[in-house]
Amino acid sequence: MAVLHGADVSHWQGAINWSKVDPDFIIFKATEGTSYTDPTYAANMAAARERDLLVGMYHFAKGGNAVQEADHFLSRAGHRAGELMALDWEIDHRDPDGWAAEWLRRVAAKTGVVPLIYMNTSTLKARSWTKVRRTGAGLWVARPGSSDPGTGPWPVRALWQYSFKGSTPGIAGDVDLNYFAGDQSAWKRYGGGGTGSTPPPDTKAAPKFPLPAGSYFGPKDGPSTSVSGYYSHNSDLQRWQTQVRSRGWAIAVDGLYGDQTASVARQFQEEKGLTIDGLVGPETWTAAWTSKVTP
Repeated sequence: MAVLHGADVSHWQGAINWSKVDPDFIIFKATEGTSYTDPTYAANMAAARERDLLVGMYHFAKGGNAVQEADHFLSRAGHRAGELMALDWEIDHRDPDGWAAEWLRRVAAKTGVVPLIYMNTSTLKARSWTKVRRTGAGLWVARPGSSDPGTGPWPVRALWQYSFKGSTPGIAGDVDLNYFAGDQSAWKRYGGGGTGSTPPPDTKAAPKFPLPAGSYFGPKDGPSTSVSGYYSHNSDLQRWQTQVRSRGWAIAVDGLYGDQTASVARQFQEEKGLTIDGLVGPETWTAAWTSKVTP
């Protein structure tokens, strides 16, 4: 996989010497809370765009009104297609998953692009982030050092901030350094890429439905066509549960059809406009891979 190397900066880095800057990308702090705008943002973004660099912008969450914070970000960021956006989550909050998801949905509704969410590994592992993942937000994880930070409940990560005290030409003093898991085209797709949508890694060809024609994953006490995972095809049902879980649904990956799997299947079917029966047949199986994540 291609990997890009870049930095994220704010006013703390001071003036940038643009004649020497050479990272693959730069992400700028744009806003914080409901009223603060980074004083270097506008000039830095204009200079980077003039040089046709890959760029991104982020908002530092303060935890007040999520919609108002999103609107402040939108009013100052000036997002353009192909430019990555992110929510910087570093605060204590009674409902971090709900608050962040509301901010992400607001920005996505206004721009057609779902931002990434930034957090450290402790925050990443503290909860399932179900609501955030269901928005389709990609992951930007912070962990200094060479040890892989993992992806927590996300199937993949987009960015890894691997140093808080790095250096790069043209930027004085310590600077945050990052790896992006992809090439320039992937970066631009995360930023909308001119298509108006962020491509979360959730839509791809579905594996072949593993049961015979007329069969489905269903209750243990059902007819012979109902496969519960207790006697056969346990790993196949685990595969569907894993895929649905990666999309943000709270479901155990045990390969067994029980009340939780039935409930999640019904909710998923309702969301996707499928026949609502709580059974995992060919249509519900395939949709877990091919349908878009609903914000």
